[in-house]
Amino acid sequence: MAMLKVPGLDTLPSLTGRIEEVENARADHLRELEKLDSLLARLKPEYNEIYNRSAPVASFPNEILSAIFEAGLLPQSQTREPPFEILVCQVTRRWRNVAIGTPSLWTNIVFSDKQPLDLVTSYMTRSRSIPLSIHMIISATDMEPIVRSIVPHARRWHSLRARFSVTACLGQLLKSLISTPPYYNTSDLASTITTQKTMPH
Repeated sequence: MAMLKVPGLDTLPSLTGRIEEVENARADHLRELEKLDSLLARLKPEYNEIYNRSAPVASFPNEILSAIFEAGLLPQSQTREPPFEILVCQVTRRWRNVAIGTPSLWTNIVFSDKQPLDLVTSYMTRSRSIPLSIHMIISATDMEPIVRSIVPHARRWHSLRARFSVTACLGQLLKSLISTPPYYNTSDLASTITTQKTMPH
């Protein structure tokens, strides 16, 4: 019986070799591209730092720059993403240092249980001793991590607005406040906290 000849079968070894060559060349190019990306990542911040030093605002004293940041913290900026105080921290190293050293930028805290708690902790620390306005949007059933991050600063609360999808969350918060020194009484809590039940979708 005659063997069935498959067209192009004899070229498979050469094609296999060619494919390997192309794959190796591609891998080499990718490695080179990674090196170039790494170099760019080092050069761009250095360029930006030198460029920003030439801007007129670079000659402003820290106190003036801090006052400008405070003036820029308008109510509507709180709904911006990222928030104004985070935005100015991303411009230059100096702006970041000045912003972090301006406590009034960090007194309005809006967070949900989906946000990292270390961000909330940063706001608490950077605001120092200034009164806080806190807006919580909570859907979790375990309030313990959130309570641990905010209750130690309860005496600084100017206001706390909270939306809970689970009513028990409010009970956990109140229980922690009442049992944690300095102790709150009912009238203190009533004047500080505004709550709203979040309706399920």
